[in-house]
Amino acid sequence: TPMNAVVGLANILSTSAGLTAAQREYVSTLQVSEEQLLQLINDLLDVSRIESHGLHLEAIPFDLNRIVQEVVSINGVSAREKHITIGTRGNCAQQLIGDPLRIKQVIMNLVGNAVKFTEEGSVNVNIFCTPRIGSRMVDLMMAVEDTGIGIDPSKVSAIFGKFSQAETSTTRRFGGSGLGLSIAKTLVELMGGQITVNSMPGKGSCFTVTLALPTVNIEKESVTPKSSKPLKAVMSVPASTTATKVLLVEDYHANVLVATMLLQNYGYAYELASSGEEAIKKLEAEEFAVVLMDVQMPQMNGYQATAVIREREAAGGKRTTIVGMTAHALKGDRERCIDAGMDDYIAKPFRPETLKGMLEKYCAPANAQAD
Repeated sequence: TPMNAVVGLANILSTSAGLTAAQREYVSTLQVSEEQLLQLINDLLDVSRIESHGLHLEAIPFDLNRIVQEVVSINGVSAREKHITIGTRGNCAQQLIGDPLRIKQVIMNLVGNAVKFTEEGSVNVNIFCTPRIGSRMVDLMMAVEDTGIGIDPSKVSAIFGKFSQAETSTTRRFGGSGLGLSIAKTLVELMGGQITVNSMPGKGSCFTVTLALPTVNIEKESVTPKSSKPLKAVMSVPASTTATKVLLVEDYHANVLVATMLLQNYGYAYELASSGEEAIKKLEAEEFAVVLMDVQMPQMNGYQATAVIREREAAGGKRTTIVGMTAHALKGDRERCIDAGMDDYIAKPFRPETLKGMLEKYCAPANAQAD
């Protein structure tokens, strides 16, 4: 929750008029540091879940080619800034079954490291997908190779340890906590696979992930796998309403500051409620186009408030669009929001463009309505 305020206010400040060159540099440095801190927090949370056996893998259909392209696209900005090329070779024709979020996390870590430790040359993601004869399984191999600084053979085993990097100077030169490869190795092993590395100092590195995954039988499988819980239908168009005002339900002052500044910048009229009880009272008195509902509040939380709102609407009245906001962002949180009667979900910390897109999905700004 505090990181939501840091991210939001830094973004707002970066777009403010009248900043001096020095002030813009300060804000830019703040944003870079914020990204690093957020990544560290996420890594520590993953380590905690892994060590407490609280990390559970999904088994749902996914498109590996799309995941790889997304990762390459995300890292493409950094690659272009360093004047190195980044691309892919090979593809996987079949749709696979596994945990796309965690597979993307592994690939993102390997590609991100490759770009970070490469000063010139290229980074490539190679995909080899070999179907097993007489089986719906495929042997998947993903190799991320680079022309970067490389790793001394005597230190290869150390890079997969927690808080470890090939040399003590690496942290100062390139940043990072030394957790990423440890998490990637654990995730791959939890999926029944293996991760290896072939590297030489000054010659680059090649990290290879091997996995055996089932494929989707399109002709016979028309239902979601049992391990994946289907979501209720999510609204994709504004509810039938003439309201243009947003109700922000949030009890944390810094987050209120961020959200209200963004609402003002985007042209939305709004009301504030600092608790679930206050939100219910305001909805009884006035119609709102969208409710931005924080789920973690004392006394009556966002889930409980939503339940009361939906119960009253069932007795008669228009349905109000409710978007849950939570700092958890863990597996099952989206489902919990939808099951509680909410229409959508934003994970904190959110980017300004994420909030803007969510609002535009369900309502138009008040000034646009007036036009």
